Amino acid sequence: MQQCLQNGSYESASAVVQQALSVLRDFDTLDSALRDDLRSKIDEGLADIKAGRLVDGEAVFDRLEAELDRLERTGHV
Repeated sequence: MQQCLQNGSYESASAVVQQALSVLRDFDTLDSALRDDLRSKIDEGLADIKAGRLVDGEAVFDRLEAELDRLERTGHV
């Protein structure tokens, strides 16, 4: 806090604390939204499993590796 005050970034200790609280609120909101999104994706995946919509993991990784190889050959990575 002292450094923020000494370099003139903030006019008072109260201003530093207010900014820190604002950043913390923003982080909490973002963190909550990310958790909600993750839960939603997990629920989607579980529904896909129950419905039999599955993809072989090895096949997915093979396709990803092939795509990375292609990008490296063309100079896009």
